[in-house]
Amino acid sequence: MIGRCTAPLVSLCLKLLQQGKRAKVRGRDIGAGILDLIERLTRSKHVHFAAFLEFLDVYRDAQLELLGDTPDNEMAIDAFLDKVETVAAFYQAYRDEMIRTEIPATIEGFASYITDFFSDDDERQCILFSTIHKAKGLEFDVVYALSEKVPHPLAKNAWQYEQELNAEYVLLTRARKALYFLGQLMSNLNLPTDAPAPIIEPRATELPTVVTAEEMVAPMQEEEKRLGGRPRKHKERLQIKVSSDVAAYLRSLKGGDNGYSGYLESLIQSDPRFAAFTEQALTTSPLSCVCNSTR
Repeated sequence: MIGRCTAPLVSLCLKLLQQGKRAKVRGRDIGAGILDLIERLTRSKHVHFAAFLEFLDVYRDAQLELLGDTPDNEMAIDAFLDKVETVAAFYQAYRDEMIRTEIPATIEGFASYITDFFSDDDERQCILFSTIHKAKGLEFDVVYALSEKVPHPLAKNAWQYEQELNAEYVLLTRARKALYFLGQLMSNLNLPTDAPAPIIEPRATELPTVVTAEEMVAPMQEEEKRLGGRPRKHKERLQIKVSSDVAAYLRSLKGGDNGYSGYLESLIQSDPRFAAFTEQALTTSPLSCVCNSTR
């Protein structure tokens, strides 16, 4: 199981251990950070285990006041609270274990309990819990993703959100065969469903304006008659301005059966407005329409 925050992973792992299942949380350095917090709480005071949570609450409030003085420090505050919640979960589990075994609970025993809990040894044949950071570079056949705070809702700056997307990528790419989500799906992720695909209405094709070629060819023929010689046949071409995306599409058609000129020819001829235009033209003058074609 992979998630962002340590406290939910620890709580789930402790519940499985209480049920007699083999489970571990990956990362000795995570345990070292929690032990460091406990040491700071008990360094200058003789703290009894029974009063430990009271000292933890006082320490939490003091640290929140200090962290709150720094602007845009919400994610650091959330990380600190995650560590405090992790310590509280360990406290509850260790106390329950000592009550069950009728062994006196001590701060020293509490620290030893946490040290034994976090281990990178013998991770085979057990349910392994890991933060996203500790799962980098690893792959597993089956992964259960705890998508809470992925991406983190408190990420405000561009660099913070980029880091969140990187963390999300790590979470989504650790499974070789199957990936399951626990709880809600990530806010920026949509999975395919069995619902029919939405119907996308085709965009209306805008026909290019058709211009007669006689006005372009006639002056050239008159000039040749004036200079003498037999009039030559001219290739009548149109200059049609189109948008860049249409031009790119027409270029992609080049090399087909008739090229893009044939495509435009068939497109225009199939338009009812072209039929009406030619019918009207025949009643007035023998003008012909060409579109990038040779007559």
